[in-house]
Amino acid sequence: MDILYSLDKGFCKQLIVSVYSVIKNTKKSLRIFIVSDSLPMKYKKVLKKISSDKRINIIYLDAPIVPAKLIPDRGGISQYYRMFIGEIFNDINIKRVIYLDADTLIVNDKIELLEDIDLKGKILGGCLDPWGRLYRKPLGLRKGAKIFNSGVLVIDVLKWKLNHIDCYISQDIDKHKKFRQGDQGILNRVFENNFFVLQPNFNSIDIYFSMSYEELLLYRKPISFYKEKEVEKARRNPVIVHFTSSYIQNRPWVKGSKNPFSKQWISCYDSVMGEKIVLSPPKKVFLTMINDFLPPKISRKILSFLQSVVRPIIWRHNTK
Repeated sequence: MDILYSLDKGFCKQLIVSVYSVIKNTKKSLRIFIVSDSLPMKYKKVLKKISSDKRINIIYLDAPIVPAKLIPDRGGISQYYRMFIGEIFNDINIKRVIYLDADTLIVNDKIELLEDIDLKGKILGGCLDPWGRLYRKPLGLRKGAKIFNSGVLVIDVLKWKLNHIDCYISQDIDKHKKFRQGDQGILNRVFENNFFVLQPNFNSIDIYFSMSYEELLLYRKPISFYKEKEVEKARRNPVIVHFTSSYIQNRPWVKGSKNPFSKQWISCYDSVMGEKIVLSPPKKVFLTMINDFLPPKISRKILSFLQSVVRPIIWRHNTK
């Protein structure tokens, strides 16, 4: 089974935990490809230690060349590495790869299903992201287009190369001056309505645990999204937990995290690193303050309006 990570030095701790969780939740032979231009030797030594089993091979790859105009609107430049699959695997014999963000935690062996899952002829498979109707236009997508989260992807590398997807991505970059949602915006344009939809338990994002389905619909007002029973399954029986940022609760490496898998993440880190993790102090953002200091009914209405209406309008204005 082939796994790919791309990251910068800010997510080394997260990488260690994610790789460890992959190894612990499969008995398959593993090739774990890591694309990073700044992984300290300290973490490479830890990765070597946890991959001492002969069935595991960790391979470090050079970062692809990222066009200078790709200035991230969120996260670091490393998010763009995963877009250039053809360049990354140019000289490597590989049929399919499972891409994972470093801030993921694999919680059972069902991840093995992704190695052989039928993509129905598609080049890429991903889980839907709950974006509202007004976000399609600033992202350059048609009305009603499905949007996937790029934190967990199943990629048919052979078809990617044969169809010269790197070239289509470069063409998309040439056509635009500003880029919303980093790599995710670009990938969703290139694969607009032409990707395989994975079940959400393969990418159980934070909002599934911090909100009920009804609250999610109110807050994000998503279209072309999963049914309630599918999201409930992702909450109760996740395969991959994705610690995306949230105004409601912190991620495991930040003080005050209430995600039900935070303790498991911390336990993995402490076990692998042989030391107690020093949690980062929480940051109070504007949305968090609204949520904390206003009555729930009022705060939810305000936050929903800001998220589903104001934010996409600002995006549209700044994209012009």
